[in-house]
Amino acid sequence: MPSKAFLRNAYYWMLCMVAFFIPIAFNLTSLSIILLALSWVLQVKKEFFTRFMERKALWLWLAFFLLHVAGYFYSTDKAQALFDLQTKLSFLLLPFIIGAGPELRADKLQMVFTAFVAGCCSGAVFCLLRSIYIYFTAHSTDQFFYHTLVKDFDANAVYYSFYIFMALGMLLLHKWTNILSSNRLRIVLVIILFTFLILLSSKTFIALFILVVVPLFCRNILRRKVSKLTFIAGLSGIIILGCIIAFTHNPIRQRYENVIRQPELQLVHDQNQEFNNLTLRLFLWDMAIDDLNQNHLWWTGCGIGDVAIMQQKTIMAYNAKAHSLDKHPPLWNFNLHNTYLQVLLMIGLPGLAVLLLMLFIPFFMLRESYSKAVFLVFHIGIVMLMMAEAALQTEAGIVIYVLFSMIFYNVYYTHKGKDSLSPAAR
Repeated sequence: MPSKAFLRNAYYWMLCMVAFFIPIAFNLTSLSIILLALSWVLQVKKEFFTRFMERKALWLWLAFFLLHVAGYFYSTDKAQALFDLQTKLSFLLLPFIIGAGPELRADKLQMVFTAFVAGCCSGAVFCLLRSIYIYFTAHSTDQFFYHTLVKDFDANAVYYSFYIFMALGMLLLHKWTNILSSNRLRIVLVIILFTFLILLSSKTFIALFILVVVPLFCRNILRRKVSKLTFIAGLSGIIILGCIIAFTHNPIRQRYENVIRQPELQLVHDQNQEFNNLTLRLFLWDMAIDDLNQNHLWWTGCGIGDVAIMQQKTIMAYNAKAHSLDKHPPLWNFNLHNTYLQVLLMIGLPGLAVLLLMLFIPFFMLRESYSKAVFLVFHIGIVMLMMAEAALQTEAGIVIYVLFSMIFYNVYYTHKGKDSLSPAAR
């Protein structure tokens, strides 16, 4: 039997592996979660379950999962419902494994942040080098932008923008005491990740970076938590990069000119009906609200397996009114591109109420946590991500949300209970 010290260290390293692989390899992320669970099981103590009972905020996550279990029983499509339950096992397991698991003090939290930043930087550098290679061999520029930029990771550009947004927040706002305490290294990484964020073309997270991360970073400057040299060097690098993009003829400028002329990319079209990213979302949202009203689903939803069935019936009814909506892939295979509506249609108002509590309670807890600014960036980002995507229907959204939420709760309760962290870590 391995020693307690070995198991404890293995737990923290597996946690870092999960954080590292999120941006670059979902299959390895799943494997890392399994190894993390195994390291937890081998050192499980009554103390962990006592912590879960004491940390009442974690009960919401169990309640959210149990509402999905209930939604399984009144779903018609049991296979799809079972698949949905399997994807949401993190809501059941990680509150015990991380939220009430071994304590995450400042040094362990910094390890996790470092691993996540390393994963994001590795993914960004790989995608940029791949795109540059294709440019010089095939003379194409499409691979520099949006979904095509991250297609080798089978990733969505919006989710990846959220990852990069978080990593930038960590680099600029966390008080580093390891290798990332080097100002020069952080400046280089910030410039790489900011360039990558621009290329991903997510207007939401570019705007959030400017409106949330930059003001928080400037506040740290005023409080002298960041040297003026770092600030001037980083700002100069971003300004020079911005000027090159804005005032020279280059693929990035051309991309944004196209975005301005045609605000959303064409997704679906035929001779009678056109959809772009925005109008597709509006159509799906309107359809979901119609389903809720016409089928009286506000309190129970249609079940976790029947959203596609419900959408198909509605679309067929629209087709009967001479609207040609037969697409490839069929529109009913699209999720609702809004987490709040998706949860409401699946498990009704009780599920939506629990989700909103899960999202907004942390804002009232930030004051008593440490690394407040980083977690503020995370919580604001996830709220916005859920407005644009059905984030809890994909592994890309579920793992990042549950992982860092549980890390936040562990950090919060550890800090609140013992208040024994170094001032630099707060």
